[in-house]
Amino acid sequence: MVMGHEFMGIVEETGPQVTELKKGDRVVVPFPIACGGCFFCGHGLPGHCENSNPEKYGPEGGILTEKGGALFGYTDIYGGYDGGQAQYVRVPYANFGPRKVRSDFTDEQVLFLTDIFPTGYTAVGWGEIKGGETVAVFGCGPVGIDGTEVCVGARSATGHWT
Repeated sequence: MVMGHEFMGIVEETGPQVTELKKGDRVVVPFPIACGGCFFCGHGLPGHCENSNPEKYGPEGGILTEKGGALFGYTDIYGGYDGGQAQYVRVPYANFGPRKVRSDFTDEQVLFLTDIFPTGYTAVGWGEIKGGETVAVFGCGPVGIDGTEVCVGARSATGHWT
């Protein structure tokens, strides 16, 4: 299994059903693999895609079965798809997952939008930060740093907490 779930690159080839991307497009690829057409994808919850992990998908969330949608670079309980730490990556449901990157952005500006930044952003949302509180972030790795940046950015961009 090839590891890695946060990746970007240049489209080298597309299958006949891929209509949203073409050879040469620069893309970032989110680590959840989602079809774009099931109930959960249609409701903005692609991590719970009903179609990308058919062998192990289920609502109960057992230890080794009944997980959510598939993920790049994880074991067979999340679909067994190879990850992005490779020269080439096969991207299922390529009309839905990958996002084109404009040429005025550098790789460094967009790479973390596929996992690390959204995780930090979500943590801030789940923390229900209202403003005026003291917030402590433990374990300031990339996710903690991005969560801190979300807090600081929300305040500096608007003059108040949003």
